[in-house]
Amino acid sequence: KLSKSFVYAFSKALHAELKHYNIHVAVSCPAGVYTNNEVVERINQSGKIGQWTSLHVDDVSTYIVSSMLAKKTVIIPGIGAKILFILLRIMPELVSRWFLARNMKKS
Repeated sequence: KLSKSFVYAFSKALHAELKHYNIHVAVSCPAGVYTNNEVVERINQSGKIGQWTSLHVDDVSTYIVSSMLAKKTVIIPGIGAKILFILLRIMPELVSRWFLARNMKKS
């Protein structure tokens, strides 16, 4: 989670610093992405939330590219991932850590 948080914060900071030079920086925050059999198995083991927030790679890539072309800065494919993203941002850190750890233990 720390490395993902760093990439998220770093990308937003880069966007803020470079927008005056007409350079666009975006960060994508997909949930699970069905890419291969191993990933599909992990997503299926992660329970209802993992399955509810996961999308197929074609859907994710199409959404990310169209969002980048629309100059979006934070790209979150899928309604489930958007809701999860918001919930994790507003939950107290201890609750979100417990939630993520519980979900990860399943896989």
